[in-house]
Amino acid sequence: LLDAFSEAKKRRPELKLALVGDGNDRSAIGARVCALDLDDSVVLTGFRDDVPALMSAFDAFALPSRFEGLGIVLVEAQASGLPCIASDAVPHEANVTNCGFLTLDSVETWAQAFIKAKAPESRAVDTADFQRMGYDITQAADVLERFYLEVAK
Repeated sequence: LLDAFSEAKKRRPELKLALVGDGNDRSAIGARVCALDLDDSVVLTGFRDDVPALMSAFDAFALPSRFEGLGIVLVEAQASGLPCIASDAVPHEANVTNCGFLTLDSVETWAQAFIKAKAPESRAVDTADFQRMGYDITQAADVLERFYLEVAK
């Protein structure tokens, strides 16, 4: 991600990157940001409990994950109206609004995606798309209730 962002930034100097979350690799990521001279362009937010508010400020969302269970954060990003790209390691069940899926083998492919990324004209989403995919709290609650009632018999 950082290498691709660095390449994209050479062609679009105004780009900024926010890395949301925390983990064991944070210091290594910070060191890589410094090594690539991206200190002024990359923000490491650490753990946040206001991710939906952060997403509302973003122009696009990238999930270059090597391993991913479902990729619920990708579903959340789409629900916020963001254009999304994800690695082909992310299960395609998380694709609700036509995400782009890219291989992790090419830094240039990711860099091109960052260069082409732009804020959507509208952040409106079709909730019917999420309902069709089963990402609706009312439907999920009904399914869970029926399950519990069946098990309780």
